[in-house]
Amino acid sequence: MNGPRHYREAEDLVRRSGGIGDPEMAKMFVAQAQVHAMLALAAACGGSIASSWPVPGDVLPGSEPRSAASEFLLDAGAAWREVL
Repeated sequence: MNGPRHYREAEDLVRRSGGIGDPEMAKMFVAQAQVHAMLALAAACGGSIASSWPVPGDVLPGSEPRSAASEFLLDAGAAWREVL
């Protein structure tokens, strides 16, 4: 499935969630729509964001040592580069 198809699927799921009487089922449709919207965004970026993220261990001149949270984000960026 390509980016535009994920976007259309997200729109369709949001539209369908409005006509469902069961709130739990509507939440499931919205959650699925969020996944498709994120995949559409990732496809639109074409890896340009992930490829520009620093890798774990990168230190900019004059910067402070990284916190555990920033190391986690760097690891996430490295993982995206592997996926893309």
